[in-house]
Amino acid sequence: DREAIEQSGASSLNQLLSKLTLNDGYMLNENHAQSTTPGSAGINLRGLGQEATLVLINGRRMSNYPYALNNSDTFVDLNSIPLAAVERVEVLKDGASAIYGSDALAGVVNIILRQDYDGAEVSASYGVSSEGDADETRINFVKGISSDKSNITFVFDYFKREPFLLSDRSFSKTGDQTIAHPVSGVDYTQNDFHPSNYYDTGGTITDFSTITYLGINGFFDPNPWVTAVPESERVGGLFSYKLDISTDLTFFADLLVSQQTTEYKAAPTSVWGEFDGVTFPGAHPTNPELTDPDLFLLWRMTELGSRTDEITTDTYRLVAGFEGVHNDWDWETGIHQAKSKSTLSGSNYVSASTLQAAFDNYLLNPFGTSSQADLDFIRTGIGRTAETLSQGIDAKISGEIGQMDAGPMMLAVGGSYLNEELEDTPDLEPDILGQGSTEGKGDRNSTAVFAELNLPLQENIEMQLALRAENYSDFGSTVNPKAAIKYKPTSTVMLRASVGTAFRAPSLSELHQSDTSVTAFLVDTARCNAIADCDPKQTAVIVSSNPNLDAEESTSYYLGALFEPTKQFSVGLDYWNYDQKNIVAINTQDVIDINDSSNVIRSGPNPTDPILGVFDQYTNSANRKTDGVDLELRYRWDTSVGKFEIRSVTTKVFGFKERVRATDAYIDYAGKFQHPDLRSSLSLNWNRADYAAVISTNYIASYEDSNYDNDSHTVDSYQTYDGQFIYSGFENMNLTAGINNILDEDPPFSNSSYTGYDSATHNPTGRFYYVRLNHQF
Repeated sequence: DREAIEQSGASSLNQLLSKLTLNDGYMLNENHAQSTTPGSAGINLRGLGQEATLVLINGRRMSNYPYALNNSDTFVDLNSIPLAAVERVEVLKDGASAIYGSDALAGVVNIILRQDYDGAEVSASYGVSSEGDADETRINFVKGISSDKSNITFVFDYFKREPFLLSDRSFSKTGDQTIAHPVSGVDYTQNDFHPSNYYDTGGTITDFSTITYLGINGFFDPNPWVTAVPESERVGGLFSYKLDISTDLTFFADLLVSQQTTEYKAAPTSVWGEFDGVTFPGAHPTNPELTDPDLFLLWRMTELGSRTDEITTDTYRLVAGFEGVHNDWDWETGIHQAKSKSTLSGSNYVSASTLQAAFDNYLLNPFGTSSQADLDFIRTGIGRTAETLSQGIDAKISGEIGQMDAGPMMLAVGGSYLNEELEDTPDLEPDILGQGSTEGKGDRNSTAVFAELNLPLQENIEMQLALRAENYSDFGSTVNPKAAIKYKPTSTVMLRASVGTAFRAPSLSELHQSDTSVTAFLVDTARCNAIADCDPKQTAVIVSSNPNLDAEESTSYYLGALFEPTKQFSVGLDYWNYDQKNIVAINTQDVIDINDSSNVIRSGPNPTDPILGVFDQYTNSANRKTDGVDLELRYRWDTSVGKFEIRSVTTKVFGFKERVRATDAYIDYAGKFQHPDLRSSLSLNWNRADYAAVISTNYIASYEDSNYDNDSHTVDSYQTYDGQFIYSGFENMNLTAGINNILDEDPPFSNSSYTGYDSATHNPTGRFYYVRLNHQF
């Protein structure tokens, strides 16, 4: 609720929800500079993926972020929802497609917006890290006007954060991890440089592992050039209106708008000779080996500066409808439309054709200093625009349909129509070096009918039955049931259980996207078997969409117990279990294992020649099983020095098993890279008169690291402490001061990438101070 939001120290909805212990696995946030969804943030309940968690606003759908995660997975961007507009967040912790439809495999996050507010308040806050960077400025304004029959609520939210680079932190200062971690570290500096390294190809393209350099000038370190936390600016607002037309009829409308702009810096463009389709002329006047016509460049174009991407996303969501009562039946109907548009503008890029033209005209000096005119000749920009649209109409009615001995039977029924559209249009030259892109356009319609029945079987036993049937214009129909029971044997004990099925409709990107170029570290099985060349190598993969995909399916089981011996103390223990099938996936390693020449393109005619690229396609091939427990404890007590409350929440994952195809054995990823098997949070609240304080800790267990040279390393556990103090003794004013990560704990070392830490699990900012002033009037 609002009180918990204010006490969390979070400056965004993403920061707030990242503290949930059941938000696990790959936690998408805007810090991922190399992500396919720049500037966005999502929630990943149970580690099943952002695409498997349904995010609603006031119980209705929101448009997805225009760019798909990993070019396939769609999700609602949490950064598009201003935190000041949020009244509370409800989390349903088990599969719920029987009630809410697609995407609710792992659960549902329902964001309730502020409404019926009366009065006004303004809030301003400022924060900065102990390193003197990552400055955050936030200004909020809320105004509500009420009359006997109506209410208007207006919310304005502004947020600005300054960036810092990887090299601005000691733990990520360099990509050569062997300096600080000589045993487990990996040297991620690259074998390109400026002035350019070079070697003789002998007229053929060969493996880098076998080359003999003619000239080595150095190795490129990406970390001084790459953003760790990007520059972000967000402006958002909410307009909410309610009008009581009569005692039994109410009109409502909400308009939510936001604009967010994020800027990333990436390493300068690299040129790897003929691998990038660029030939350096032997007669070029800067050629240090004028007698050699087969010079292969390994050149990092640092004179151009960092490649810089600016991403602007505009979002709006409009809902209008009526609700009322008729013959003791509650009813509601509404229409909604939500649209998101992202525009990417990049600078300091280079196309292969322009670079080749420059070389052919004897421009540029890869081995020294180039003129500004030559650099401007090859410098180019890129662009990409994508839009998503979600619009529909829904209606539902609920009321009593009969009496049982223990009470009334309650029924809710309803239906909905939904239209979804996607258009992703890159505006860039086809041969931009080091830059892939996607293109796609598609739409679909779906209709649904649903029913939910509540049965009081006995005075202390209650059952819920739900069923939802949907028809999609692209993949067909699906029916999903759910049954739940709640049993209260005593006044202090409650037991609950549920079982149900859920589904995820294949995304429009998976169905309609054009061929997408990605890279992956893969083993060339043929070369491994023939010449023992078994190290995984970065491989170009062309991924195709598949219009014949079916829906992903899941069955979930849930058992829970709540023990509340007193009003001051409670213990909750929940067991959850998910079994997913038909998961949309690609298995490029399998394609390489088969070694079909039509899908595995090699540099020569032999089946063991080095791979140039692989063609793959999405299929409903993968399966996943996961289970675990949630434990929550609360204790409240009054003393002569104030009121105290302690709350502890722990999530333990027993297993997280996956297989890419039905014939494979399951691999358990619990406790492995980006899948910590234990997360917990503990908070202590204190209130007395005009004073309040909160101290909390968040813990993430250790897990196995992931890299391609040393897979025995373990990423250490990570525990941070946050503190906040609130004084409300001023008239109509609150003053808040807080520190996140009080002990300034660095994220634990990970040799999985050049960053030096796992950016999808841990935060690089460090100790962060903030103050906030809130005034009501």
